[in-house]
Amino acid sequence: MRLKAKLGKCIDCSTSDPDKPLTAGRCPFHYTKHRSTFWKKKEPTKELKSKIRPKSKKQDARDKKYLKIRATWIIDHPICEIQIVPECSYHACDVHHTKGKLGDLYFDTKYFKAACRFCHEYVELHPKEAKELGFSSNRLTINI
Repeated sequence: MRLKAKLGKCIDCSTSDPDKPLTAGRCPFHYTKHRSTFWKKKEPTKELKSKIRPKSKKQDARDKKYLKIRATWIIDHPICEIQIVPECSYHACDVHHTKGKLGDLYFDTKYFKAACRFCHEYVELHPKEAKELGFSSNRLTINI
């Protein structure tokens, strides 16, 4: 069953037939013209929108605290403690977190290992071997 179009006089036409099919009180021409105003893209506003922060304020505060701890710790541990790859430079520039960085482990220096860039990269890319050699451990195990 097909619906019959409402017939009548268009509200926008000056001289129109009273028997034109109407949509929302307008003939097809004027209805399309009327709706096109809604379809037009709006010009971008001149307002500056705030950017999404790359880090939350909470994480930013944690990082600032960590960088202070790391700076003093790396001075006391200048030699690479891992020395697993032949390219090892023996100069520690990274800190490897043996139990990860979750929660307070991020600041716990007893789980830090001094590492050169090459050794640190190797340990991160080979987690099974790192666990076997004792350079990484599961953070869920309890060491007494």
